[in-house]
Amino acid sequence: MLTAIPAALLVGALAGLLIGVVMGALGGGGAVLLVPALVLGLGIDAVPATTMCLVVVGLASLVSAWSSGRRGLVDARMAGAFVLCGVLGSALGTRLSHLVDEELLLAMFGGLLLVIAVLMVRRGRDAGASDAGVPVHRGQPDVPVDGLAGGAVDGLAGGAAGSHRVAHRTRWGPLVGAATGVSLLTGLFGVGGGFAIVPALTLLRVPMRVAVGTSLLVIAGNCLTSLVWRWPTLARLDWPLTTALTVSMVVGGLIGARVGRHVPPPRLQLAFGILLVLVAAVTLLQTLRG
Repeated sequence: MLTAIPAALLVGALAGLLIGVVMGALGGGGAVLLVPALVLGLGIDAVPATTMCLVVVGLASLVSAWSSGRRGLVDARMAGAFVLCGVLGSALGTRLSHLVDEELLLAMFGGLLLVIAVLMVRRGRDAGASDAGVPVHRGQPDVPVDGLAGGAVDGLAGGAAGSHRVAHRTRWGPLVGAATGVSLLTGLFGVGGGFAIVPALTLLRVPMRVAVGTSLLVIAGNCLTSLVWRWPTLARLDWPLTTALTVSMVVGGLIGARVGRHVPPPRLQLAFGILLVLVAAVTLLQTLRG
């Protein structure tokens, strides 16, 4: 006789699928949607909810990054710089998360989302700014670009044959600063950082599609780094719910990656910004209600 599936698992699986689609298409937004869903929707406390998000989003983003990397849309060197520069910031942010009141933490989270949303909406509305990058012939070596070591954009596993690569410049100074700041937010709010990584990369003039793919790999690395500092809390997670969320988000992420490849970059940026405004509004309203 089949055992009835708990409602929380069904709701979690559906939420994971939808959030995964968003994350796969936009290169972020997984945790910024999942944290409010767990805290406000399923009644999970903020600290275990953020830890669960790190596990779920980390695994789901790694699979999506692999998919994007096969098409040459992941700069692995840039992603590595983000993660390595973020070790200290992640540790500090995780420490601060245990010292700040949960309601204040959620209020700070909502305020941060509003700031990021404004940046993304303004960027997306700038129709004159092209974030599509310079396309390189399919199946051909990358065109060398000054500022890139070797002139190649690294895809995971080197990119699949016939993949479509995008050339761009790497500005390492601003990148290190952005990586350190994003990692602090990752540790503090228990999120992968895609909501900040994508804007940071696009503001550094990285093509939107490369920013999305690279962001997914950075998210996976940031989540793993933050989990090292949260290791003692893993035993207290609801693992059936965590598993359901992970599987559904992996599937949704692969679907979202396909959707994102057929949507113009400015529209992706606008969609991301609008989505963050909605999430921030819900989070702040709920916090004000007490």
